[in-house]
Amino acid sequence: MPTNNASMLLLLNHTKVVFLHPDDTGLSAPCSVQVDVRAQDQQCSTDIQRIWDARKIDISSVILKLVIAHLQQGLPQRFVVEDEELTIYASRSTWKYGMSRFVLTWGDERIAPCQDKWKFALAMRGSGRV
Repeated sequence: MPTNNASMLLLLNHTKVVFLHPDDTGLSAPCSVQVDVRAQDQQCSTDIQRIWDARKIDISSVILKLVIAHLQQGLPQRFVVEDEELTIYASRSTWKYGMSRFVLTWGDERIAPCQDKWKFALAMRGSGRV
């Protein structure tokens, strides 16, 4: 049965290690991935927080679906997603710490860390990248 990680709630201005079940990813084994979500510009952080508070479930879902899409098909190292209010700058890099330090399990099953960690920077649409 799917664990429905695509609807897991992420936190703004926090980093989480997310466990992804094969039923959610279509992969043969569970995996873990580091996801960091931040307001890009502290000067706009009040506006970003307001939008996050109103739409955190939807934004979290989009972010996790992007991570899963990368695991299934591969996405560019950097890309941008926009809607009517927000621009989300996505980037991934090698998760050296997770690959070398973590030994995670799900019951008796080992959970492999993903090769990449993710950073999602949220900005007000039209504010431009700093």
